[in-house]
Amino acid sequence: MVNGCQTKSILDYLKSGGRGKGKGKGESAEKTENREKSSRKKKKALRKDDEESDEMEELNKLVVRVLHVSESPSSVFVKVTPNVKEVRPYIVCCIVEGMNLRAGNALKRFLVAQTKLHDDDCQKRTLATIATHDLHLVKGPLLYDARPSQTLKQVDSSIDAEDHVISFPPITNSDKTKIRKTTSQLFLEVTSSTNLQTCKNVMDRLIVRMAELNKFTFENKEQEFVSDDVAEVTKDLTEDQPEAVDLPAIMMTSPELIVRQVRVVDAEGNLKVVYPAKTDLNVDVHNVTVIR
Repeated sequence: MVNGCQTKSILDYLKSGGRGKGKGKGESAEKTENREKSSRKKKKALRKDDEESDEMEELNKLVVRVLHVSESPSSVFVKVTPNVKEVRPYIVCCIVEGMNLRAGNALKRFLVAQTKLHDDDCQKRTLATIATHDLHLVKGPLLYDARPSQTLKQVDSSIDAEDHVISFPPITNSDKTKIRKTTSQLFLEVTSSTNLQTCKNVMDRLIVRMAELNKFTFENKEQEFVSDDVAEVTKDLTEDQPEAVDLPAIMMTSPELIVRQVRVVDAEGNLKVVYPAKTDLNVDVHNVTVIR
C-alpha cells in the first residue's frame, strides 16, 4: 500500500515537471517565445532602417542625364584648325542644361567653384583651362584656331560664326557670352596643351561639381533675384530670340542636370572627339547616377 502510494507520488511528480510543479517547462517555452518575438522585432527594425537608408540614399543621389548628338535637334559642333597643334591642341566641349543660377548666391558659388578647379585640378591654368558661356549668346558653329596677337606669336581662341573671339585660353573669356543669373543653358569647354584625357578629367570634375551645387541650390530653396540690368538684357534677348531664354527650365522641379554631347571635328569635318562618350563621366562618386 505504501509502495503504491510512493509510486503514484513519483508519477505525479514527473508529470508535473519535477520541482517547480510544472513551471519549469512552461517558463522555458515562454522564454523561447519571448526571444522569438524580440528577434522578430529586431529584424523588423533593421528592415525599416535599411528602407529609410535606401530612401535617403535615393534622395541624396546626383542625377546627370546624357543626351547624345543624335538626340539634339540643333547640335553644336566645334571645328579645330591645324594651327592649334603647336599651342594648345586638345579641347572637349559639352552643353549643360538644368543649372539654376538665379537663386540666392548660386551664380557666385558656381564661379567660386570654377576658380577652385582652375587652382587645383588645372594647376593654376597651366594644365588645363575651363571656359563657360551662355549658349544662347554663342553663334555656332565654333572655330578653335590659333591666331597671332600683339604680344605673342600665336594664341589659341574659340571663335564664333560672327568671327568674335569668345574665349582666349588660358587667359580670359569674352564678355559677349559670359554667363549670368538668367543663363539656363551653359556651353562648357576645356582646353589643354598636355593631352585629351586631361581635358576629359577636368570636365568630369566640373560637371560633378555643378551637380553638387545644383542639388544644394534646390534643397535650400533660396529666393530668386535678378537685377534690373539683367532683367533688361533678358527682355531684349527674349524679344530678339523668343526661344533664347527657357523660362520653364529655370523653375526647378528637380536638381537633375542634362548634359548634351558636343562634337569636335577637324578642318575636313572628320570627328576628333565627342564628349561625353561612354568612357566619360565614369566618376568614382557613390551618389552620382549617370543616365545614358
